[in-house]
Amino acid sequence: MLLDFFTGSQLGVVALDSEGPSSGNNLSILNAHSDLVTDFDFSPFEDGLLATCSADSTVKIWSLTHDNLDDLSLLSPEVATSSKQRRVETVCFHPTAEFLITYTAQTSLTLWDILHNKEFYHGQFLSLPCLLRFKNWFYNLPF
Repeated sequence: MLLDFFTGSQLGVVALDSEGPSSGNNLSILNAHSDLVTDFDFSPFEDGLLATCSADSTVKIWSLTHDNLDDLSLLSPEVATSSKQRRVETVCFHPTAEFLITYTAQTSLTLWDILHNKEFYHGQFLSLPCLLRFKNWFYNLPF
């Protein structure tokens, strides 16, 4: 799957094997959130597993397949969580742990186990002078 664009609360999705330029004929619209979509990430393990986050304070996990790609308007998320009424800025799948994602909201970082739909870790970094925004996992840190 390929995300062609995202504006407001919707995402435009095009299959990678579709032919020709993206147009209304091969573009499916996912009504993902009730407010601005701020970030998205595809799972490195499962094709079509998409994480989205939004200014509506939610993170949602979607299962996009060729079967449901024709009409995404009625698709419901597999799981969803809330960031306690804070705009979620980033979302990122872990590169080696299949069902673990992280998301950030203002000065907090949350690890979420999407298989069991539970928060694994939540930390506040109140001493930061700015909003926490990152999108990468680090390997081999010298601790």
